[in-house]
Amino acid sequence: MKKLSLCASTAVLALTVGVMASSPAWGQSSSTEPAATAVEEVVVTGSFVRGAAEQTALPVQVLGQQEIANQGTPSTVELIKSIPATAGVFGEANTYGAGRVEGQSNINLRGLGPARTLVLLNGRRLPDSSGSTVAGSYIDVNMISPAAIGRVEVLKDGAAATYGSDAIGGVVNFITRSNVRGLEIGADYSRINGSEGDWTARAIYGAGGEAWDGFVAVSYQHRSQLRSTDRGFAAPPFSGQAEAKAAYLYNPQGGWSTAANPGTYIGGTAFNSNFLDPGCPAVGGELQISATQCLLRFADYANLVEKQNLYQGYAEFNYDFNADTRLHVEGLYGATEVFHIAQSPSYGPNQFPTTLVSPVPNQYFIPASNPGLRTLLALNPSVAAANPIAATTGVLAHPFFSRPFGAGGNPLYGSAQENRRYAKEYRLAASLRGRSDRFGGVGWDVGATYGHSSYDSINPDFLVDRVELGYRGLASKAGAAPCDIALGSPGVGACYYVNPFSTGVAANAITGQANPQFAAAVALDPRVVNDPQVVQWLYGEDSQRTKTSNNLLVLDFVLDGELPLKLWGGQVAWAAGYQYREATYKTRGLGFSSNDQFPCIDSVINGSTGCAARNGPYSFYGNYPTFDLTQKTHAAFAELQVPVTDDIQMQLAIRHEDSSGGKTTNPKIAVRWQAAPWLAFRGSAGSTFRAAPEVNLSPTQLNTSNIFVPQVGSYRAVEVFGNPDLEPETADTYSVGLIVNAGPFSATLDYWRFDFSDPITIVTGTQILDAIFPAGQPNRCADPAYAGLVSRVTFSGACAPAAILRARTGVMNGSPIKTDGIDLGVDYRLTDGPFGGRVNLGLDGSYTLNYEVSALEMDGVAVAPAYEAAGKLNYRLPSNSLPRLKGSAFAEWGRDGHNLRLTLRYIGPMDDQRAGIFTSPNNGQGATTRGQRIKSFVTADIVYRLDLPSDTTATLGVINVTDEDPPFARLDFSYDPATANPLGRVIKLGVTKRF
Repeated sequence: MKKLSLCASTAVLALTVGVMASSPAWGQSSSTEPAATAVEEVVVTGSFVRGAAEQTALPVQVLGQQEIANQGTPSTVELIKSIPATAGVFGEANTYGAGRVEGQSNINLRGLGPARTLVLLNGRRLPDSSGSTVAGSYIDVNMISPAAIGRVEVLKDGAAATYGSDAIGGVVNFITRSNVRGLEIGADYSRINGSEGDWTARAIYGAGGEAWDGFVAVSYQHRSQLRSTDRGFAAPPFSGQAEAKAAYLYNPQGGWSTAANPGTYIGGTAFNSNFLDPGCPAVGGELQISATQCLLRFADYANLVEKQNLYQGYAEFNYDFNADTRLHVEGLYGATEVFHIAQSPSYGPNQFPTTLVSPVPNQYFIPASNPGLRTLLALNPSVAAANPIAATTGVLAHPFFSRPFGAGGNPLYGSAQENRRYAKEYRLAASLRGRSDRFGGVGWDVGATYGHSSYDSINPDFLVDRVELGYRGLASKAGAAPCDIALGSPGVGACYYVNPFSTGVAANAITGQANPQFAAAVALDPRVVNDPQVVQWLYGEDSQRTKTSNNLLVLDFVLDGELPLKLWGGQVAWAAGYQYREATYKTRGLGFSSNDQFPCIDSVINGSTGCAARNGPYSFYGNYPTFDLTQKTHAAFAELQVPVTDDIQMQLAIRHEDSSGGKTTNPKIAVRWQAAPWLAFRGSAGSTFRAAPEVNLSPTQLNTSNIFVPQVGSYRAVEVFGNPDLEPETADTYSVGLIVNAGPFSATLDYWRFDFSDPITIVTGTQILDAIFPAGQPNRCADPAYAGLVSRVTFSGACAPAAILRARTGVMNGSPIKTDGIDLGVDYRLTDGPFGGRVNLGLDGSYTLNYEVSALEMDGVAVAPAYEAAGKLNYRLPSNSLPRLKGSAFAEWGRDGHNLRLTLRYIGPMDDQRAGIFTSPNNGQGATTRGQRIKSFVTADIVYRLDLPSDTTATLGVINVTDEDPPFARLDFSYDPATANPLGRVIKLGVTKRF
């Protein structure tokens, strides 16, 4: 993509500000829905007391329907990522940024983690995504229909004293539209270079009578695949070894692996020396770094955006029994399908065969009879001469420098291996709300909410024993009569060979570069070509398929009213209530993914269940254990709204919760002082908390993830275990700010602070391995103080970096965290701007002053030093990507059905703290400091909306006008998916029709 300067866009915005700054004020632009009157009572996010919205002392940001439309009707992901108070949000669906939850999106206020942001729909809870299994629980906001949303309220303050667990970092409340009448339909298409584009369709229909109203909204969103090779910054193309080296040094962390194919094998005279398959570099797609080793760039096979479909629906019904009593019923449905999640053609192995199938313990053995090996030796006499054991006995696949398939693609899929994800969610909520003339006009609200989410994750992976049987010529074809592994003859009848060598590769799957030895190999033995049905058999049925579900039942009862106490500012208002929550989490593996039936490598063959390491029978991924857990929570809460004077308002709140995750009582106070007609001050202080989810309290293994291990140069498995001794995490929160309303000008400025104790966290596999093998220092393998930590790592032999196979970690209460910062919001409105139009200028920003994470210990030793997370990439750290400054500024002009908006977006720079990767010799290719500083990301968007005849509105938007690439980062696709996106310039065309 061509990179252009943003100077022109900046100049336009500056000129607009200068021309319009002296013009008189103008009123709020009209909405498509009736505006609330000044006396209408509402319940503001952050309070259970009914009152006027402007009286709140809390920092609540509101994004209205018209505001969202003027931004070009962004998707939920785009809208959330644009809020300056959010950081480290995923949702672009790339496989390395999403972590097996492609197609889902979360909200992460203050960079505290999505588990610490409570997401509500109309003030009531949603079920956790079933894709979230451990400490990182979250709500999948992709399940909420954008067509139904009337506004979004963001409470940027700890709110556990009001809402309970999970609101420790703040609340985002999606509030649906009201007074919908008639039919409205709309559609959008986004043109994205290198992609087939994204499109959406939506419809909403509402009706009502004298005492009732309701509406139904449906949405469909489609995202098209965007390959890594469609963006030069993500996967720079190369041809030949000189260009391959340049591409590698451009980003050594850019999706390169030592587990290559064509790869390295062990031969010599007695399995005592390595040799390289001559297909590297002949087939292309790899970098040869020594006489016996190559690197495979697996990122070439993956996608920046996966193909996906989102289906969303929402309906609600309201009935007024009388002027004081209302019944509200609502239902939500959402589903996500993510197809063809492109992966490496096969994974580098993390588990190895036992003596049940391999004559060499814990090694993949390839006998001399294997057609791929025989033809390789015949066509490369020098390899045969240097490795005489290959022709007489066989060879071993190097445990770290090989994989079954690579540059030639996967014979079953043609190129990349394909994963799939299917997510569904439904939610029903009903409430009856009223006010009684008795007892001083007490109001009441009784509600029930039930939600269910499910997740079907399919991650095809080879079965360890079947790979070894395939190398030995004892594989079967899927759906055909099986090979008798005890009596069958290798490569005869129903028994087939699997060929991992380059002799079975016709051409490079990405570039099409032909293999010069393929035709000769086929002429010698046609069996060198791998049969797709044999490869299918290597996976087994329902390969690495896990289904999870979450159920949530919430019962609420809230009373509110006024106390017989009147102060200088008026009557003291109160609210009190009780809440019961019951959350159920279930997970089960299908087929060989069931860890109850198949916990061992050999379980597939002999049904064994008595192995010490219960990681399942697959080569790369570990099985998920079976869970059926329930957590019940009882909560009581109370709140006072105290009008001390006409100018001073005070909110007092307290909540007590009791669950298996712990007991806690949390108070909060918030105060607002109207110092002058145009100036108000506000502040709050309180304690907030998050209880440990039931799944975290289980002492068993929760899941197995995979991390890139620089000490090995490939991915390795990390087993995560629960902890029954977890305590709730708590935080003391503080905020102080001011509000200015001076005619056309309004602004808010807030300072905020969170002081965490006992944060629920996971010591990452990276932290464990870095503590044992610190960069530039001797390892701690023999240090007695590190014995406990070393015992958490499984090695292929002695304790050494190259021998790392997997690591074991768990959920724990971590060390204190302190973070603070400043939020700024500015708005200026004019009624008589240029060309007689209405003008709106705005600025919204958040600056993180500090994010101090204390030193972390595990097994009595430090696994991570104290560090400052603000302005840092925080790779593989709980704090995630956290630019210090994130903000946007806009200028908007409108007149007679025309509306033009220019938005500048800014994401500040970050430093990558991984000092070791910038001094590493990179497999002898040389060190590079590129990426130590991740530059700021500045983009400009222009959106034009036009009201046409017949109640029709057309929208044309150009997002990222100057086609900026995301800033370079030393990650798999050379950018940070949590803060930027790889799309480049997007041209979006939309139309909405009302009937």
